Amino acid sequence: MKRKTIELFVDWRDKCKYQRLKRKHDRYLKKATSLADEITHMNLRFHQKIKN
Repeated sequence: MKRKTIELFVDWRDKCKYQRLKRKHDRYLKKATSLADEITHMNLRFHQKIKN
């Protein structure tokens, strides 16, 4: 009985850790994506200035 409880707890703890990491990763991914979008936007504006 006790061993089963420990296994469940370890499982639950790992799941929490995984979800926390996933959230962190998603947040970083969002930041990186928005940064990339900004850079692309800046590049486009820069190229338009050169053309004009």
